[in-house]
Amino acid sequence: MESKEIKITNRKDIILLLLYVQGKTKEICESISGRTRLMKIIYLFEKEIYHKIGFDKHIPSEKMADFKPDKYGPFSVDVFRDLNFFINIGYIEAKRHEDEEATMADIEEFSKYLDEFIMEGDDVEEELASYEIQEFILTEEGKRFASTLYDLLTEKQKTTLINFKSRYNSAPLTTLLRYVYKTYPESAKRSEIRNKIL
Repeated sequence: MESKEIKITNRKDIILLLLYVQGKTKEICESISGRTRLMKIIYLFEKEIYHKIGFDKHIPSEKMADFKPDKYGPFSVDVFRDLNFFINIGYIEAKRHEDEEATMADIEEFSKYLDEFIMEGDDVEEELASYEIQEFILTEEGKRFASTLYDLLTEKQKTTLINFKSRYNSAPLTTLLRYVYKTYPESAKRSEIRNKIL
């Protein structure tokens, strides 16, 4: 039997794959709640499984999201650009998450999102005041495209992605941040909540 080789060559596709694979619920297309969680999951993907599953063979490290230490840990505007791209083309839907309260990290990262994408005349203060956690879900069109990407993966790659998402998407946000800060202390050197988290 001929083994498949990954053909994914664009870092944007990582967001689609992470939204497509099953997680703790064991159902495909499990949503990811909040920009902060999505940001840290993408960061951990780059740190922990990007090389392990061979994505580095087709997506050079310089083409991956450029993370820098920030007020709430690792941050990359590239993640927001990629997310916004998929929202704009109708592959990802951002829905209000009713069961989760916004943290200061969420609000700060939403503020950075607004800085990047605010339209002239929009009221930033009003947007921030009314901010609510959003969950990111693939639309039907997004599911169709993501399933073609998923089908390119080997069984080992699929299993690794599923285990990765199950672990990090199910953790409480504070636990996820604590893990990132402890495991990758360089990413937390500018964090304003480092002492509180650790």
